[in-house]
Amino acid sequence: MSRSSSFRYKGRPGDPARVARDLGVRYLVDGSVRKAGDRVRITVELVDARAGDQLWSVHYDRNIGDILAAQDDITQTILGSIEPELTSAEWAEALRKPADSLDARDHYRRATWHLYRYTAADIEAAKQHCQIAIEFERDFAQSYIALAYACHLSLIFDQVRNRDATLEAGLRAAECAVQLDDRDAFALGMLGRGRMMARDFDGAIAQTRAAIDLNPYSAKAHYDLGFALVAAGDASGDAGCDMRRRCGAAHRHRHGARGDRRGACHGRG
Repeated sequence: MSRSSSFRYKGRPGDPARVARDLGVRYLVDGSVRKAGDRVRITVELVDARAGDQLWSVHYDRNIGDILAAQDDITQTILGSIEPELTSAEWAEALRKPADSLDARDHYRRATWHLYRYTAADIEAAKQHCQIAIEFERDFAQSYIALAYACHLSLIFDQVRNRDATLEAGLRAAECAVQLDDRDAFALGMLGRGRMMARDFDGAIAQTRAAIDLNPYSAKAHYDLGFALVAAGDASGDAGCDMRRRCGAAHRHRHGARGDRRGACHGRG
């Protein structure tokens, strides 16, 4: 969505449902800035315009003289906070629906809900939901990304009988996702993970760097690059500092950190 599409609502109070409908979106991020002396308060909220619910809100207090320096930090914090809140809201909606009314997006959301429970049974359930989602909508890249991640988790948790077949299935799913949407940082990151597990470390590093180029604020992309560097054996000096910084960024993303911690160890064999 272009910057001008949303900026036309700047300073104009309006009904969130109408604004969301005009923009063709479901969720809105709204904010305000208040000044008091040499201090400024920035307030941001995430709203489900369809349901009329506030999903998340936060405020930042800064000195006016520091506001430009703090801008990137505030932006990164907001983006890192919004993604898990949206994920939780969409999980809740998909889980409420009757099984016979699920579409491809619902099966994808149920798949990701199972993925982050990190049990063998849940990972297999996630794969099944991904396969159904793909049957319903073959050009929906997110289902392939989730399937690739499910295969990745099966590998790092040693929950497979045939590692080669699972690795190939994960790589194939990630490649399909990138073919469908090569502007999705998570798709590129998952392809990087697959190549890391296949011990193609140069390919893994290239893919995860490309993911960061697409979305510099993606905690998962930074996490993936950090582990690709470690898996490649480059964990000393600047690369080691880079790894710690990237993992620190990913730690703020509450979905997905637990299962990923073992990935580099398996990648190195």
